[in-house]
Amino acid sequence: MTPFQASLPSIVIILHCAVEYFDPHDVFKLLAPGLVPRLPLRNLHWQSHAGPLRSIETLHVELIPAGDRNSLTSPISSPPSSQPRADNDGFQTQIGTVVTPTQSNEAIDQPSNRNSVPARRHQIPGLRRTPYLKVLLVRCDDNDSYKSHVRQEIRDWIKANTPPSTSKKANAAENHDAFEWLIVHVVIPNTVAATQPRKSDVGSGADKSSAASRWRPGSSTLLEKLRSDFNSSSKSGVDRVSQIRIGVNDVPYDILPRVVPAVPSGYTETEQETENAWTDLIAKFRSLILSSFDMRVSQYEEDIKEKDAQRSLPGWNFCTFFILKEGLARGFESVGLVEDALVGYDELSVGLDMIIKEQGLGRSGSAANALPSYTEDLKKLAIKARATILEMSYDDDDEDEDELVDLQSSQSANTQPEDAYDDIPISANKKPYRDLIVANNVSVFDFRCYIFARQIALLLRLGNAWSTREELLAKLKEQQESVLHGVAPRAPPPKHKENEQEELPMLAEICRRTLEFIPSVCQVMRKDLLNALSERPVDDENAGAEAATQADPITSEVIDNLVVSFAFSTAQQILAQTSTKSLPIPPSSFGPPDGHEPKTTIPEPKTMMHPARSSSLNVRTGGAGVPRPPPSPNVFPGGPRPSASDVESASSAFLKVGLEELAARRAELYTFSRNILEESGKKRGWSNGWSQVPVVSESTIVNMVDIDLGDDNVPPVQQKPTNSPVSMSGIDSKLLRTALDNSDDFYRLYEILTDKALRHYTVAGHTHSIQTTMADLAVLKYHLGDYASAASYFWRTTPFFGESGWSLLELSMLIMYSRCLKQLERKEEYVKVLLKLLTKAAAAEHDRRAARSSLKAIGKEYPQTEAIKGLLDGLLLVTKAKAISNEMRIPLSNFISEIEMDGTPDYDQGRDSMSVQMKVDSLLVDDLTIDTASVRIASASAKPPKEILLKREGPIVIKPGKNRLKLTSNVG
Repeated sequence: MTPFQASLPSIVIILHCAVEYFDPHDVFKLLAPGLVPRLPLRNLHWQSHAGPLRSIETLHVELIPAGDRNSLTSPISSPPSSQPRADNDGFQTQIGTVVTPTQSNEAIDQPSNRNSVPARRHQIPGLRRTPYLKVLLVRCDDNDSYKSHVRQEIRDWIKANTPPSTSKKANAAENHDAFEWLIVHVVIPNTVAATQPRKSDVGSGADKSSAASRWRPGSSTLLEKLRSDFNSSSKSGVDRVSQIRIGVNDVPYDILPRVVPAVPSGYTETEQETENAWTDLIAKFRSLILSSFDMRVSQYEEDIKEKDAQRSLPGWNFCTFFILKEGLARGFESVGLVEDALVGYDELSVGLDMIIKEQGLGRSGSAANALPSYTEDLKKLAIKARATILEMSYDDDDEDEDELVDLQSSQSANTQPEDAYDDIPISANKKPYRDLIVANNVSVFDFRCYIFARQIALLLRLGNAWSTREELLAKLKEQQESVLHGVAPRAPPPKHKENEQEELPMLAEICRRTLEFIPSVCQVMRKDLLNALSERPVDDENAGAEAATQADPITSEVIDNLVVSFAFSTAQQILAQTSTKSLPIPPSSFGPPDGHEPKTTIPEPKTMMHPARSSSLNVRTGGAGVPRPPPSPNVFPGGPRPSASDVESASSAFLKVGLEELAARRAELYTFSRNILEESGKKRGWSNGWSQVPVVSESTIVNMVDIDLGDDNVPPVQQKPTNSPVSMSGIDSKLLRTALDNSDDFYRLYEILTDKALRHYTVAGHTHSIQTTMADLAVLKYHLGDYASAASYFWRTTPFFGESGWSLLELSMLIMYSRCLKQLERKEEYVKVLLKLLTKAAAAEHDRRAARSSLKAIGKEYPQTEAIKGLLDGLLLVTKAKAISNEMRIPLSNFISEIEMDGTPDYDQGRDSMSVQMKVDSLLVDDLTIDTASVRIASASAKPPKEILLKREGPIVIKPGKNRLKLTSNVG
């Protein structure tokens, strides 16, 4: 496993609904075996204030114990749990697990007692993550203990954890972190509480009489006392009390009460009553969480509307508005409304663009929104990389440039800063972005990266990507395993399985956004670096281009390396995150003849592997345009049951939704990565082969230079110096650094990326892209001298370009194809390809001559002769050597445009013979030497037909263009 793979799952932040529990009597470990298997909550419905009814399919609940400062007088024995890792903005990545509070400044807020100093609320809502529901776990074994201290403990907890009813303004501030509360009475076996029914009038007949004999008339049960004391007296009040009874087999022997109550037990709770109690508890969880969420959303929407209306006022700050609106988006995400959260971030992205535009135009009122002109981390990286280049150049001043590059490539691994942008550049927890935004100290580059990271995280969750799903399932399993071992679970595992099928359109949307994000953010990054390394800040794009041309070669090299590394790593990160088994990627189209993988320093990265579709893939039917099969024969009497082939075809059709788009977008990302590698290789003198391709449209005329006759004061564009240093300082992508270390690794990765793009284009069905990528592989193999592989690719792709009108490109490829066949000594194929090449070149020459004096020739290119000259001699040499087994007949019209008589026949004096002058117009670029030329003249009216044969023995040389041949006959 590569370091990139090992750290990948941690880049996805999944927010969940936090439920805080206070366990002063150490009973959560008894409640957890029955509660945890019933989580997450499913099929919740929330009525939006500004839209239709929203359905939450799955709501993952994060159970969090309260802090020690909430402790009551009773001692606390906290259940064992693992300490989670918190990200930089205080959102824990634990999913559904029982965790302890972190020490982060923005972690879960712990309410304090009235006697303690209250926690200071930040003036900007949305910075803190607070629970939606606070649960008090109570153990009360009898009525006496309830009266003596338990009731007062509950009152103290409620007083310390519920906000007071004060002014409307204070309530509005509290609504940003609104929560509900619940009391859960956990009943232990062998206690008086366990012998009480839930209601004093429970049962009928014998059961009722036995209960009346044990209890005094009018006495209430503990559950009724709790509800009477802590529930609202109004009919519309919320029931905030639940009771869960623990079975005697579910309590460890060491904590089971040894003394059986003196009151004889005549009440036994049935299994159905136990299940009803759990159902009631889960229902309260659902309703109270949605109630808290509804209050929060209402308050956020009201504040956002108010802040947005103040946009034109002086002092309005976008960063403050961003944190407020992001608080609403994160609230949507925490309850599973990911689409609404994504819309919020998309709106914030547009808002950021507007602020940047206003800042660039220098409009009034934008001073409060002024962002730093550069990123401090990028500046440190650039300074470090530039110092490395200068140090290397001073140490090796007498060495040539190639040796300088080799030295840097071998030692640069030890000179990279520790906080370099590694192979995971896009992550919301890479920096304390939210802290920087709150302080209005976030650069445009960091701002864009953070918003894009949050958008990608949401799209990955919508797409059910493996990096999100596997982390989620692992955490859910960890939660279920965290319950007390050795205790029989009181609830079976949930029957509902997590959907294992990725949403391919969402993954394709991630790739599409990435293809738009990388070019735009790279411009921002380049401008950021220019600002960091120059004395004068760059305000607009024109000034940025001018500053880039005036930068010294070392600075330009450092900036290029940092930008290239970031772009390449981002593309590779998204490719790894959107990989899925649902893409039926065909096997690799290249490989050594013996089937063994060559040993090289750059193996094919596992993050770029795409296994074929698994036969056990769980495919949902009933998608768009796909009819659902009847659920059972009883639904449609007499209707035929779907056959296995019908079901398979329906599944294949459903899987097709989004498949081609995802394959095409991923192919574009592979091509984008390859282009980055190609440009970096050019600086080191490594070519992909296209620069050495024989160009048949190449002319011998000297290239002309366009001269601007407009403004004479415009300074000429400064060309980048040819002696600029070439270094890998600033390139932090491990994969890219390995590929640029030597030419073998460069060509190996170039071939891998091209092959990956080809295989994805094949799945997408993009014919032109398939043929273009295959041509790239053919040219690369030809450039590297692998003529067998190159010939195979040329054989497959050359006809396509000829049929598509790319005649000049087809001729160039036919030339390379013929050279490959010549090297391989495949003479019959070599002759056929040369004949095809010469035929097409002659046809192009014929068209050029026909259009020479007409308007058709304007704007159209025709092949020149330099690259085709000499091929005819090679063809004749092979044919004269009789290297081909079968005779080939080629029509003369393929190479001769005109054959006509020049004047009248001449009769020889004193001989029984005649001669004829023939005009022959050759379309070939070389002299054609023939052995015999003959012409047959036939009379169409004579009966029987009469023929005259005119002939001339060779050798006869037919030059390109007009030729005259004299043929004679011995028939007068």
